[in-house]
Amino acid sequence: SSHIIFFLVIIKVLFFGFGYFFYILHTNSAVNIHPFLSIFYRWDVRHYLTIAERGYTVLENGALIHVVFPPLWPLLIYLVNSIFHNTMLSGLLLANLFSLLGGIVLYLVLKKDYGAKVAFHSTLLLFIFPTAFYLHIPYTEALFFFLIASFFYALRSHNFLLATVFGFFASTTRIVGFLLIVPYLVEYYSTYKFSMNKKFWYVFLIPGGFGVYLLLNYYLAGDYFAFINIQRGHWTRKNTSFMNIPIRTFYSAKSLLFSRNFTTNGLLLDRVEPFFSLFAAIILLVGRKILRASYFYYGMVNLVFLFSQSFWLSNTRYILVIFPLFIILAGYLFADSTKNYRVVLGFCYAFFCIMLLSQFFSRFMIGHTTAL
Repeated sequence: SSHIIFFLVIIKVLFFGFGYFFYILHTNSAVNIHPFLSIFYRWDVRHYLTIAERGYTVLENGALIHVVFPPLWPLLIYLVNSIFHNTMLSGLLLANLFSLLGGIVLYLVLKKDYGAKVAFHSTLLLFIFPTAFYLHIPYTEALFFFLIASFFYALRSHNFLLATVFGFFASTTRIVGFLLIVPYLVEYYSTYKFSMNKKFWYVFLIPGGFGVYLLLNYYLAGDYFAFINIQRGHWTRKNTSFMNIPIRTFYSAKSLLFSRNFTTNGLLLDRVEPFFSLFAAIILLVGRKILRASYFYYGMVNLVFLFSQSFWLSNTRYILVIFPLFIILAGYLFADSTKNYRVVLGFCYAFFCIMLLSQFFSRFMIGHTTAL
C-alpha cells in the first residue's frame, strides 16, 4: 500500500500548493499562515468551527440554527483545538489525517475484492472527483469517508461488531450514516442467510448514533426533530419524499438539456448538479453486476436518498463518498490496459475531473457557490 500513500500525499501537496499559488494571485500579496488559512473559512466550515468554539449557541430568529449539524465532527475539532488553539488549523489537520487514512483503508478493502490495480485506480478517481477538495478542508467529508471505508473493511473482514461501531460514529457525523444498516444486513445475509445469531442484533448500534443526535436536538431545542424545522426555515432543504424522485429527475434532465441560464451559478445548478447526479445513477445501474451486493445497495440507498430531496443542491458533494461508482469506472477504464480506447477515455475523464476540481476549488476559495 506504499504506492497509494505516496500518491495521496502528492495529491495533498498539490492541493495546498495550488491553494497557496491561487491566494497569491488573487490577493497580489505574500502569504503567511494566518491569512492563507482564512481562504478555507467558507460556507459550512464557518459553522463547524463556530460550534467547536462556542457550542450550539448561535441563535437566528429565535432558532438554534446549528442544530442541523450532527455533533461528532465539531467535537473532534474542539478536542484537537485544546492542543493547537486554532480551530481552522485543528480542522485542517483532522481532515487531512482522516482523508489520508480513508484512502488507505478504501484501497485495502477494495484490494480484497478486485485486486491492487482496480483498488488503486478507484481510490485515485475518488480523490480527483470534482468535489474531492472537500476531503482536505474542515467539512465532514474526510471523517465520514474514513468511517465508511473502515465500516466496509471491518464488514469484509467479518468483524461485524467493529463495523457497527464505525456505523454508529458515521451516523453521528451525518444523518445518512444510518443508511449503513442496508449494506450491513446484505453482508450479514450473504454470510449467515436467515440464521439469527447475536451478530444480527449488532445492526441496531448503527442508528444509535442518529439516536444520540436526536437526543441532542431534544436537549438543545426541546424537540427530537428540531433539525427538520430549522432546515426548512433557515436552509435550502425542504422535504424528503419518494414522490420527489421522478419529479426532480425529470426537471433536472430538462434543465441539463434546455436551460438558458448561462451564468456561472446557473451552470452549476442547472447543468453540473443534474449531470453528476444522473451520471452517478446511470453508472451504478449499468455497472451493478461487477459490484459486491453490499457495495451496490450502499450506493443505491444513498442515491435514492439524494434523489428524494425536493431541491437538488450539494448532490455532487455527497456523491463523492459513494465509492462503488469509482470501482465501476476504474474497472471499465483502467482494468484492461490492452483496450487502448478505454485507457484514452479514462485519461480524458481524469483530465475533465481535474479541470472541474481546480475550478470548483478556486470558486470555493473566493467564497462563490460550488457544491455547498
